[in-house]
Amino acid sequence: MQPITMKWRGAEYTIPASRAFEIGERLERIVTIGEIGSWGEKVPFYTVARCYAEMLSYAGAKVTKEDVFTDIMSGLKGAASEGIPAVEAVFALVGCLMGGAPATDETETDTKTSAS
Repeated sequence: MQPITMKWRGAEYTIPASRAFEIGERLERIVTIGEIGSWGEKVPFYTVARCYAEMLSYAGAKVTKEDVFTDIMSGLKGAASEGIPAVEAVFALVGCLMGGAPATDETETDTKTSAS
């Protein structure tokens, strides 16, 4: 597993690789990767906010799920916010839950191409 790095109101928080498994377990109690894959355009923003807040708290941030939800909604409405856009939160969530997954052929190809 890789370290998980997130941004919250101008600060960066990291969950070290040695603790990534535990946060993945916590998140799977809220939502599974299969459920995320079925969201399509119907993203449950309360669930995303809850998960991202859980990740941030685990990394040491003083944050509530309500704070994260407010910032996600502000970002969606186009309001000026130092918070996180919803897309970044979803990618962080998927990245955490997929942390132990094997690389795909595309990922391996991209890595080999960029390393050349």
